[in-house]
Amino acid sequence: MSNRAMSNPAVAAGVGFARVMAHCGGDPAAAVHHLAGSIASAPENPEPYAVLAEWWKDKPPGLAEEAAQDADSLRAVLVRSYFCFLEGDMDEAALAIGSVTGVRPDIAWAKAPWFSDECFLGVVSADAMAEAS
Repeated sequence: MSNRAMSNPAVAAGVGFARVMAHCGGDPAAAVHHLAGSIASAPENPEPYAVLAEWWKDKPPGLAEEAAQDADSLRAVLVRSYFCFLEGDMDEAALAIGSVTGVRPDIAWAKAPWFSDECFLGVVSADAMAEAS
């Protein structure tokens, strides 16, 4: 992990605020929104993905629905791409991250830790990668 990934204050703040919103604030939509913002500010940082994976494993009521709010927003699509990865739907994960890349090509989305994961690379189809590109 790069030093930037470890010491990005925007990511740390977003993740911290998301944890508060999810557990103390009782607002999963705001929590997911802040985590997606942390991912967008530093896609290579594994911490927001780890928090999303932890929440996904525990599947708090409404998490998937909250993530799908404003389904066409960059943040919702970004979170959906990672949730697809967690569910094992690698083609849909690639298509979703591809649409985010199309909206914000200035961000290095392919640096997302899951995007180079063997589970992803070993299963995603060439057709999905081509379409995502």
